[in-house]
Amino acid sequence: MLKRVLLSVWLLGLAFAVPIIFLVPDLFSRYRLELVLQEIAAQAENYRIMFRDLDGNGVPQKVYSFRNRAGQLSCQYFGDEGGMLNQINFNYRYTHNVPYVYFGDVNRNGKPEVYGFTLNRDSLYLNWAELHTLHSNQVESRFISRIGVFETNKVDFTVSRFNILDLDNDGDHELVFSVVTGLSRYPRSVMVYHPEKDSLVSSPDVGINPYFMVYYDLDRDGALEILTGSNVGNGVSDSTETGFESGRPYLMCYGSDLKPYWAAVPFSPGIENNLHIMPVGTNQIEIVVFQFNRSLPREKIVGVYKFDFKGHVKDSAFFPEYGKRFRFYVYPEEEGYWLYTGDKMVLIDDHLQVVAEKEIEPSAQLYRNFNSPLGGPDVVTSDLLSEKINVYTGDYKYRVEKRYDDERIRAVIMDVGRGPDHFMVQTDHNEYTYQFLENSLYYLKFPVYLAIYLLGVLFVWLIQGLRERQLRERYEVQAQMRDLEIKSLRMQMDPHFMFNAFNSMALLLKNGNIEEAYDAFMKFSRMVRSNFDFSDRLTRPLSEEIEMTRQYLELNKLRFKEKLEFTIDVARDVPVNVLIPKMMLQIHVENALKHGLAKLQKTGVIHIGIAMAGGDLRISVTDNGVGRQKAAQLNPGSTKQGLKMLKAIYDRLSQQGKFKIIQEITDLKDALQNPCGTRIDIQVPAGLKEPRETEQEK
Repeated sequence: MLKRVLLSVWLLGLAFAVPIIFLVPDLFSRYRLELVLQEIAAQAENYRIMFRDLDGNGVPQKVYSFRNRAGQLSCQYFGDEGGMLNQINFNYRYTHNVPYVYFGDVNRNGKPEVYGFTLNRDSLYLNWAELHTLHSNQVESRFISRIGVFETNKVDFTVSRFNILDLDNDGDHELVFSVVTGLSRYPRSVMVYHPEKDSLVSSPDVGINPYFMVYYDLDRDGALEILTGSNVGNGVSDSTETGFESGRPYLMCYGSDLKPYWAAVPFSPGIENNLHIMPVGTNQIEIVVFQFNRSLPREKIVGVYKFDFKGHVKDSAFFPEYGKRFRFYVYPEEEGYWLYTGDKMVLIDDHLQVVAEKEIEPSAQLYRNFNSPLGGPDVVTSDLLSEKINVYTGDYKYRVEKRYDDERIRAVIMDVGRGPDHFMVQTDHNEYTYQFLENSLYYLKFPVYLAIYLLGVLFVWLIQGLRERQLRERYEVQAQMRDLEIKSLRMQMDPHFMFNAFNSMALLLKNGNIEEAYDAFMKFSRMVRSNFDFSDRLTRPLSEEIEMTRQYLELNKLRFKEKLEFTIDVARDVPVNVLIPKMMLQIHVENALKHGLAKLQKTGVIHIGIAMAGGDLRISVTDNGVGRQKAAQLNPGSTKQGLKMLKAIYDRLSQQGKFKIIQEITDLKDALQNPCGTRIDIQVPAGLKEPRETEQEK
């Protein structure tokens, strides 16, 4: 039954279809990427691409920031149709520490300004120009600070979290940013520039790197307070004398005047150690801070803390299962916070409990789409070798992969002014703009898979039909050959029997036993008639075979006289109409007489026993003759033709596979291990049928 199921066309069709289905997975993926635009890289050197609404029409335009041939920070901006409108070259020297430009409408005249930072020796300058005016090429500059250096004389700094907002609620916009130094000595401060007053205010130098900044109105007075965290690189051992440890990050809060709002809150020290401050909405009642400290044991690397608005810790949690990861980043979500670890996205709720975990491809960078539509490109990651991107939907259920074999990915820009379902991939050779689309073939996925399966079933069915046809043709040829063999056997069997009978009667006549010869002749005639009745068959009923054997033994008893005795025992439960191989008993009896009893000095005995066992017919033929070994010596010229014919009949009857005839020959021995006869045991299925009848049923 199991074999029939395993070899059914339905299961074999499934085994055929599954590999084919797996060969075309991308064809029916839920989403796909469509290349909208491909442009050659604008600059030979590294450059930055941004998109901003520069003319107030609601459509972001492309902007490049780069180092021009004169070594200046330059900005090119383009129109809605793609043509370049202008290039602005800022004063002083380009620095790779701050390669970006920033935008904002400080004077609120509807004409945005572009801002950029440059160096003049060790002096940091803020530069700006107003766009889309008659004075678009007029650049203004403002000295910000000197960048102090240690003995290495390396100017190592960056500008972080540049924002334009009304910080002090006076109706004017201020520029808020932090100057973050690494190996440089100073400044390490949050700075606020008031354009209307042309004044610059700095926070106290805290000796660390103010990196993350978020804004809250903690005291509800309309002015915003600045919450800033810090990160620690290799640490600077001879930092400014401020009372802060250089290898320890701090959570700090400043008022709009950049005076400390509360005392700085220290976190655990360590190298590669930074804080991420998370906003909690407009009705905030707490501050959430993530710390990633690779210097701590695994169970403490990822920590989350809740603070009240006075800088006191209310709650904390650690996530040891995500320690020792190779990337960390966190961003807010409606349900809580998504923690990115490089190969996982972990959703942490407001109670600091993990509520979801999503496996993603190992990656080095993550880019968010802040305006992602439902089912849109929520997150894009680039792999560790910068050769491949993966685009994920918001639930991370679906992923679309794009590989760049001969290029390296520089950046992914999520807002490209073409809608939230578009984004750009910047490589070292090209700029690719893609649209993230629902795959229309997705809904044909299961019908096509079903069609592939049905084709597989049809293919297997055709193959099996062809094979069955070939087997049937081969079987028919074999059957014809077997029929010829059987006819030959019949031609041999019937003369074989008659010659033996004639020999017995001739011997009686020679000895003058006319009445016995007559009796033998009548028995012989009945046997011949029975053989004629079944001349075209290989089987006959058990009752006929028993009667034929009995007649044969009685004929031979006339010959052997008192030196031959025989018994035939048939159990009561034996159905005498069952079919058995024709001449099966007679051939074995004949062999017993000819080889076992003919040279025996004592009375020869043949016993035939017939019984039922396990639904099969069990037949035994036993003699007390000289045994097979002695008989072979006494009859060296025996052809064993009778046994060969019987074996051929067994094979023919068993070839259908439904009937198996089992025969065993045992040499009998006495207590002294001397030969004392032979026993033949035969097992015949009770449902044995003539071969022609079996073929007709099939």
